Order: sequence, then C-alpha cells, then structure tokens
Amino acid sequence: MAKTTVLKALKWNECSSTMAHQLTATTYLSDMVYECPASALPKNFQNVPGLSAIYLSGYCRPLEVFPSLSASGEIVTVRYDAEACKIKTYNYVFARTDDNRVFWTGPFKDFDLHHIQLDREVPIDDLFGKNPFA
Repeated sequence: MAKTTVLKALKWNECSSTMAHQLTATTYLSDMVYECPASALPKNFQNVPGLSAIYLSGYCRPLEVFPSLSASGEIVTVRYDAEACKIKTYNYVFARTDDNRVFWTGPFKDFDLHHIQLDREVPIDDLFGKNPFA
C-alpha cells in the first residue's frame, strides 16, 4: 500500500482549544523536545495507566498529509507497565489545517523502542520519528 494511502486512512481527531494551544505554542521553535503537562491533553492521554511523561516536538518543515492538512510535529507518551515490568512508549502525530484547526493521530507503536527494559537508558530524541510520516 502506498504511503499516501496509509496517511489518508489514518483516523484524525480534532484537538480541543487547550490541546491545540499547547501543541502549537510549545513547538513554535521546531526540532526541539519539550515536556508537556498531561492536563493540557485530552482525558484519553491523561488516563493512560502508569503515564510518566509526555514530550512534544515540532517539525522544521510541515509535511503535507493531503491538501489542506500538514503534519506539524509529534507527541511521545511514556508509561510504566507494571504487569510487564517494562517502559512502553507511544508516538502520535499532530497536524494543522489551512484554517488553523489542529488534529492528532496515533498511537503508533510498531517500532523497536515501544518496549524498553527498565535498566536501559534511551535518549528522548530516539523516541521521535517512529510513525508513518518518518
């Protein structure tokens, strides 16, 4: 399946004004990683069991998903899975429309660093770019 077809088939969720502001204001300076308070994101992010951190990063150049929607950056969530005794990470992408509405899609978890042993150190930057846009 072509990459364009995969990207168009993703489910895009519209951000609340709080989330949209957090994503766009925090990532105004692109290509850097910022920690994000869970309270700025929807309940489905906040209620993840074992959630320990949320990170944001904006792209240097938006990536066109399709006309009028461009991927602007990524969200990475990190949680402790007590049952598996591992850290689990999830990657999401956020995008902006031509009329400045903000949407997100994910989680993406088909990557090597989705499951991390507790004693392994992983640079935060390594958790980004783990999605179909990369």
